[in-house]
Amino acid sequence: MAAIKIGSLNLLTRGDFNAYTVRSMKIILVGHVIFMLSITVQNQSPGLGT
Repeated sequence: MAAIKIGSLNLLTRGDFNAYTVRSMKIILVGHVIFMLSITVQNQSPGLGT
């Protein structure tokens, strides 16, 4: 019984960690895409770029 509890606890924490990692990876990816897009826009239209 204890082993099952420990196993499910490990699974839960690992799942939370994976979700957190995926979330931060998504945030980094979105930020990178926005950064690249803004550079591209500035390169294409110098009048609009700050």
